[in-house]
Amino acid sequence: MVMQKYEFEVIEEYFLNGEHRFRLKEKNSNIIVNVSAENVDEAAEKASKMLSNLLK
Repeated sequence: MVMQKYEFEVIEEYFLNGEHRFRLKEKNSNIIVNVSAENVDEAAEKASKMLSNLLK
């Protein structure tokens, strides 16, 4: 399976209950995804997987 490429913009980066969290906006659709991750790259990967599952 080929994963679609999405381009994200970081809207917010914060800590909540000990978790590092990111709010990312997909640039073409303006969909906002909120994920827990160690860094921006991991957040973008998780967000891509979420969008791929949602937009099948």
